[in-house]
Amino acid sequence: MVIAGVCVISLFAALGLVLVLMERRVAAWIQIRLGPNRVGPGGMLQSLADTVKLLVKEGMTPDGADKFLFNLAPFIAMMVAMLLMAPIGFAKNFQLWDLNIGVLYISAISSIMVISILMAGWASNNKYSLMGAMRSGAQIVSYELSAGLSILSVVISPAPPTPPPGRSASSRCPRRHCPSAPPRRASRPLP
Repeated sequence: MVIAGVCVISLFAALGLVLVLMERRVAAWIQIRLGPNRVGPGGMLQSLADTVKLLVKEGMTPDGADKFLFNLAPFIAMMVAMLLMAPIGFAKNFQLWDLNIGVLYISAISSIMVISILMAGWASNNKYSLMGAMRSGAQIVSYELSAGLSILSVVISPAPPTPPPGRSASSRCPRRHCPSAPPRRASRPLP
């Protein structure tokens, strides 16, 4: 289980490195400018350089902030992101946690992300940060409502009708040749 978790986290870290580089290349192409081309051959190591830069950056906490909550908020966001990967099947029989209620689990855990955003805004002791956190929290909640209703319609939708016993769905025949079709009424001729 631990090995599978490490593999999944490593997969997402590698995907993050590659997809950020691809995004920056496409953005440069759209904006008709040079993209990342300084680090490595053709800029291939730019994502690695950005990762090293982020790791050695100084973690700064505002003076009037609640230090514990302010530093706890990013950890909650990362825990939510990792917990969301648990019921997702990556391949046949390769799933961290096999749940019967996986859809409900994903809906419930993803809603915890709002708490981390509101916690960071509240703990910063800044009214503008709090207003921004409330705005993004309201945006996430509105997205979750529409996504939840979409998922709900798929979950409770009825199963497709099954063909009667002895007939498969592909053995449909035209009405006049079908032996089980009711007889047609004779139409009267037009005057």
